[in-house]
Amino acid sequence: MQSGTGHSPDPAESGWLRFYYRNRRPTRFGYLSNQVWAWAAGLGISPLMQTLQVKDRRDGRLRSTVLVPAQYEGKRYLVSMLGNSSEWVQNVCAAGGEAFIKRGRSRPIMLYEVPVKNRAPILKAWCQVATSGRKHVPVAHDAPVAAFEAIAADYPVFRIDTNDRPAPDEKVTHPLQFLSWVLLFSIPFYLWGVVWPIEVLAFGLPVSATMIIVPALAVTVMTWRAQGSRAALTLWRRVGDVGRARSFWWTLTAILFMPAAMLLCYGLMNVLGLPLPASVTIDLAQAPVLFATFFFGAIFEEIGWTGYATEPLQERYGIFGAGLMLGAVWALWHVVPWWMTPGHSIVWVAGQSLATIIMRIVMGWLYAYGGRSLFLAVVFHAMINTSIMLFPNNGSHYDPPVVAAVLFVMAVLLAVLSPKPQVSLQDAAAMQCSGMARAGSEAARRYREQ
Repeated sequence: MQSGTGHSPDPAESGWLRFYYRNRRPTRFGYLSNQVWAWAAGLGISPLMQTLQVKDRRDGRLRSTVLVPAQYEGKRYLVSMLGNSSEWVQNVCAAGGEAFIKRGRSRPIMLYEVPVKNRAPILKAWCQVATSGRKHVPVAHDAPVAAFEAIAADYPVFRIDTNDRPAPDEKVTHPLQFLSWVLLFSIPFYLWGVVWPIEVLAFGLPVSATMIIVPALAVTVMTWRAQGSRAALTLWRRVGDVGRARSFWWTLTAILFMPAAMLLCYGLMNVLGLPLPASVTIDLAQAPVLFATFFFGAIFEEIGWTGYATEPLQERYGIFGAGLMLGAVWALWHVVPWWMTPGHSIVWVAGQSLATIIMRIVMGWLYAYGGRSLFLAVVFHAMINTSIMLFPNNGSHYDPPVVAAVLFVMAVLLAVLSPKPQVSLQDAAAMQCSGMARAGSEAARRYREQ
């Protein structure tokens, strides 16, 4: 990487963008906003923005960043508005320039760093289209090219070239097929619930609740056919991957997030004067039995939703996008049993659907930042059902619209306050050196020889 001084203040931080960036680094709110825009741009709905996907230099997973490419003399370029310390710049250098551009579908590209002496006209061209990003540049967008020469060393520029490496889309074909198979093969269970609407299972659950085995059966068969019996067995062994849950924060989140949500819901309902039992009874002695039962049931679901589908979908759509997709399917999968349960109105079903989507997004964060532990996902799932059953009285006054509102606020706070993987400045410098070494690969040498 051809570095500049890197000490110039960010002019954007003097305005409203200071809520998004501090010291040329995104704030937690800025990070969350970027992920939302990266997901939206990745769908191809923006004529200007595109989503760059690069392997993280720390864990090898694809990280998404929304950027605005610039056109100059028939070629396209990416500019780092935050300078040389930008995460995506360091990841690109560490990856030797290998990356993906996502607009609907992911396409493999190679990024070649432009020498400082050639950056000025490209920076000016970029400032004409990146109306928000140019606020980070201490030069007016209509200034002469000579003005950009003075700051060129502080703003890395990469030329975009296509390359023939396979795109990661093939990895997500099976998860999408899995979601389709789950919905399709659950239909007999829906019909079973209509023909025989009898609550014969534990805690008054209808027979249609046995459809929880569908995700497990689907992924077992799909994995067995594609990779053999050993791969299928390995997938099931992940249920006990307690060792991956190394983050105290996210372990605590898996256990306490839903009980805290239910406690807040009760308080909010009490303040708003919503229906609550005159005599509240909470059988805490029953909690261990509830948790054990729901933990066992959650295994059959989470081995599919989390163990099989979450990671590849996060690589393609990002954490938020994958959570939104899985949450929507998860909610749709439950709609028929919810609707068929006596006393559940359309408002109840709609509120529970929204709450389900939010819970799945939180579970996506839990998986991505909590060590990719399937065990933690199962614990969180079990705590969802346990907490609902313990809500006064035995879940009889559980109110999904209120729950959805509380979960939304808690999810936003979790996204802002929760710790994310970070590296120290010393580690970043070391990684930058590693990136510089990789930038001396054959591909980079070809560019310098041009």
